[in-house]
Amino acid sequence: MNDDEYLTSVREQYENYPYPTRLPEDEKRTLFVNAADHLGNISHYCFAGKRDLRDGARFLVAGGGTGDIVMFLGEQLRDTNAEIVYLDLSQASMEIARERADIRGLTNITWHQRSLLELPNMDVGKFDYINCCGVLHHLEDPVKGLNALASVLSEEGAMNIMVYAQYGRTAIYQMQELMRLVNKGIRDLQQCVDNTHLIIAELPEENAYKRDEARWKGDIDDLGDIEVYDLFLHSQDRAYTVPQVYKWLNDCDLNMVSFTGFSGQKLKYIADTYVRNEKLRDLIDKSSIEHQQSIAELMNGNIKTHTFYVNKQKNTIADHMDFNLVPFYSFTFAPPEVLFNDLSKNTTKAIELNLGKQISSLKLDQAKYTRYILRYLDGNRSLCEIVQCIKDDFSNNDDQSFNEVSMLADYNDLFEKFNSYELMFMRAKDIKIYKNHDQLVAETIKRHAPTISSPGISYSFQM
Repeated sequence: MNDDEYLTSVREQYENYPYPTRLPEDEKRTLFVNAADHLGNISHYCFAGKRDLRDGARFLVAGGGTGDIVMFLGEQLRDTNAEIVYLDLSQASMEIARERADIRGLTNITWHQRSLLELPNMDVGKFDYINCCGVLHHLEDPVKGLNALASVLSEEGAMNIMVYAQYGRTAIYQMQELMRLVNKGIRDLQQCVDNTHLIIAELPEENAYKRDEARWKGDIDDLGDIEVYDLFLHSQDRAYTVPQVYKWLNDCDLNMVSFTGFSGQKLKYIADTYVRNEKLRDLIDKSSIEHQQSIAELMNGNIKTHTFYVNKQKNTIADHMDFNLVPFYSFTFAPPEVLFNDLSKNTTKAIELNLGKQISSLKLDQAKYTRYILRYLDGNRSLCEIVQCIKDDFSNNDDQSFNEVSMLADYNDLFEKFNSYELMFMRAKDIKIYKNHDQLVAETIKRHAPTISSPGISYSFQM
């Protein structure tokens, strides 16, 4: 399939089935959060925590669909001088996205109904951040697509890319082949969708998709025919393994920064998440990061998508041991003093955070300095200030001595645990605090539907 045939096919699909299904009126009640596009996350991973993207940055959402990412970025960039550029092939999708933006009152968005393959010739300037999620794996030539994006990325800029993952979609590719056989010669899109529903209902229990149906049924129930078409009938669809992602980036002269995604997704690429045997851990830890991530991917065996940051620079992740940087949460936690008092009453018990339905809870074992670190980790104090506050606490306590090396070791363990769940990051002291996910959702609700509440993350102690 050449570029013209691909563009014609994709336009036909997304004009008939704008993806994902969104009702503009729902903007008054919710905000779809994409953790990898939180400004604090982006700055931490791609700008060493020292770039405030709210100040004059340019954003491109390439393949913006019905607008989820544009809405999330738009809310974070409300009342700033930053610029968002939306790009998508589908007129139907763009109209939904524009209506959603109008309801929210977002005005700093420029709209283009074009293919990302046209970017090198569009005279749109350079961008500090590009989001391209769920698009490049549908191209005939993903290298050409990624190079098109890189051509409009600034030298210091970064991209968030999401593509399908091979192993977790094995059953989907069997179903796609099945539907190509069933729908051979049929041009009517709705008939193809209807036939897919009928086939799914007829699948025997031993079928690979049938065995794994629960992983996909929720999205199909929520999005209906649009999700059915996107999963089983898309005209162009490929997936990647971890080594293939690295090769793809290398072919385009881009650097892998970090796998990321929703809370808990990063854990899936850490081999130690699965390996408990110390000898095996020692063996695996001696290999390259790419090799370790490849092992983790195969041990998990069920990753459906790869989300990752890429850029043209190297060594752009913030140093969480930098005394001048401020550690901060990406979620609403308990007030520090309340948390400190609760932990002080339960010094031998682990704290367990309930992170919602997506992932299992996060368990934090209490070390000597854990509760003191959490007491002063308020999103305003730098690491240097946190250390000094804890040192002052201990200087006023004749029963305990302060050891800075041990305290920093406890902080390191705490940060790495939170960060592996995408819940803690670093920023420069002179950058104003970021609104977290809960606050952004709550602002949307308060603006349009103040009677609806927005829950945060809760915690309890393990008995």
